Amino acid sequence: EGAPSLSDERDGTRWTSIKRSLRLIGVGPKQLLAVCRTLRAVLELGNVSVGEVERGSTMHATSDAGTIRQVDQNIHVAYIDPGDANLLAAAALLSVSPELLLQSLSSKLVAADAFAVQSGPVRVELSKAQCQESIHSLAKALYVQLFEWIVDQINSAVSEGEGATTGISKSSEACIGLLDIYGFEILEANSLEQLCINFANERLQRQFNAKVFDAEQQRYLAEGISWSIEQFGVDNQPCIDLIGNPRNGILSLLDEQTLMLYHAQGVSASVDPEDTTKALEGRLLTRMHQSFASKGRQHSHYIKPRMAGSTFLIQHFAGVVEYDIRGFPKKNTNTVHADLMFLVSTSASCFVKNLFAK
Repeated sequence: EGAPSLSDERDGTRWTSIKRSLRLIGVGPKQLLAVCRTLRAVLELGNVSVGEVERGSTMHATSDAGTIRQVDQNIHVAYIDPGDANLLAAAALLSVSPELLLQSLSSKLVAADAFAVQSGPVRVELSKAQCQESIHSLAKALYVQLFEWIVDQINSAVSEGEGATTGISKSSEACIGLLDIYGFEILEANSLEQLCINFANERLQRQFNAKVFDAEQQRYLAEGISWSIEQFGVDNQPCIDLIGNPRNGILSLLDEQTLMLYHAQGVSASVDPEDTTKALEGRLLTRMHQSFASKGRQHSHYIKPRMAGSTFLIQHFAGVVEYDIRGFPKKNTNTVHADLMFLVSTSASCFVKNLFAK
């Protein structure tokens, strides 16, 4: 159970090649089955059907102690059929309780002080959109952890192999290093993905300058070669700081607003996600304009558009890029809430639990 079905001869050939490759990095038959089950669980989660039901005049949340408290009125909440075939399949593949999986996907525990009550966390049902977000985040988390597990297996196999042939011990942490040079992106519509890619390019460019030009010139001087220090390229450290400064960079401000967004939406299913998101996007853009484009605080690499809107511009080493703030907070979120992490910890599968052991 959990093994893929092969639709044609080419699939069969590829699958044989994949199994051979996994064996080479030490993945045995039981682990291979666990990998297949986890991948299938990701697919099953993606097919879970989420509906919506309306609560009457009031909605109640139940604390772990069994106390019933009124927390909202006249709202729509997510509904997943307990008999949904994909839900049941995902639970079986992950070796978790179907009831607990259903509960973890459609509701979450929040601190009692969010409702101005005195005791214990309360369980709040999620909206349809929030429930779908939970499903997608769990599927994504499973896939990411599985991918990292395979990378660890490869690094471990490489380390062992080198130790056997060259005398390098496993403790030397020999591993495969892959450098993926992203293409600098300037699209018609640039969002958080482009900002992250271009930020990575800025850092790679800085590293390149330091290792190739700066270090080489210092080497000339150390060897007594007559040489005057030249500045090659553009010093892009100010642009790197603008985006990545941990105290007041763009990404730091984004993290701050993201926390506010999911505190507001996580407390109650009655909060309109779209309204909250728009308000915080506007607040984030205002904070950025105030921090980097106000009088006396103008950053050399930040440009505020003349016309009010939802965009800002950054002077990168490769050119000026206009970014649209819409979607930044939502894309920045990691919504694998505590209930989902607890769910994984209850799995009867050691493989699934160990994926999140880090």
